[in-house]
Amino acid sequence: MAAILDTQVAEEKAAQRQGRTLTARAKAWAVSVLGYVVEPVSSWLAAATH
Repeated sequence: MAAILDTQVAEEKAAQRQGRTLTARAKAWAVSVLGYVVEPVSSWLAAATH
């Protein structure tokens, strides 16, 4: 858990240096979460229907 928090802090600092807006960071986070959630669920549903 600490490693995840460290990574998030590092990403936040990098984003601030790059001047990304809060909205852009939120969109990037949402896309990241969708990748972790949607892909496994869609794969599971595809396997269940075949």
